[in-house]
Amino acid sequence: MTKAKTKKTAPTVANKASTLEVSAEPGRTPERTLADAVAAGTLGNASVMRSFAWGTFGELDITECARALKAGAATAKAGDLSGAESLLTTQAAALNAIFGELARRAALNMGQHLDATERYMRLVSTPT
Repeated sequence: MTKAKTKKTAPTVANKASTLEVSAEPGRTPERTLADAVAAGTLGNASVMRSFAWGTFGELDITECARALKAGAATAKAGDLSGAESLLTTQAAALNAIFGELARRAALNMGQHLDATERYMRLVSTPT
C-alpha cells in the first residue's frame, strides 16, 4: 500500500496594502481606536477612496488613505480650508469638462436620435 503524499503550500500572506495598521491612542485600546475611526467616517471613506481610485491609480494602501483623510480633516478643523478649496475648484473644472462633453454629444444627436439626445441631456441636467 502506498502512502498519500501531502503537498506543501506556501503560507498565505495578506496583501500589505489591504491590511489596516491601527496604533492605539494613549488611554485607548486598539479596538476602541478602530471603532472611533470607523465612527468618524475616516475608515469608511478611505475604503471608498481605495475602491473608486483602483482603476485609475492602482491599489492604494488603506492605512495611508486613512492617514491622508485624517490629516486633511485635522487641517480643516484647524481652520485651514485651502485643501478643500483646491479640491472643490479642481473638481468643478473636471465636472465642467464632463458637462461640456455630454452637452456636445446631446447636440450632435439632436433631431436625428432623440432618445440619445434625451439620455445625454438627463446626464447633463440636475434633478429638481
